[in-house]
Amino acid sequence: MTKSIHDLVQDRFGVRTRTVLDPEAVSSVGAAITLLLRANPRRVAFTLQNLHATQTLYVSPDSAPSTTRGIVVPPQASLAVTVEEDFTLPAMEWYGIASGAGTNVFIQSVEIETD
Repeated sequence: MTKSIHDLVQDRFGVRTRTVLDPEAVSSVGAAITLLLRANPRRVAFTLQNLHATQTLYVSPDSAPSTTRGIVVPPQASLAVTVEEDFTLPAMEWYGIASGAGTNVFIQSVEIETD
């Protein structure tokens, strides 16, 4: 029996899931700390892409990312956070700050479907 991509993702996490594109409607991060994702206990994974050609993005699962604290997402790079690799980190609140204004980002998350 052939499985769809949705079946494969659901098999990976062991529950029915759905993909949410741009869950918080954040499209740009600047030189001030920006809330990227609110805490969500149903989120089992997310990816974040830094779409800027030259600016670096710094993210962390708390309110204090900086150039010396957090995860570095270089220009044109992405970050994937999953419950399998990162335990409860996908469900936490995430913030970001960029090395300059107007750093476009794309975020998608995988969330447990509620019945």
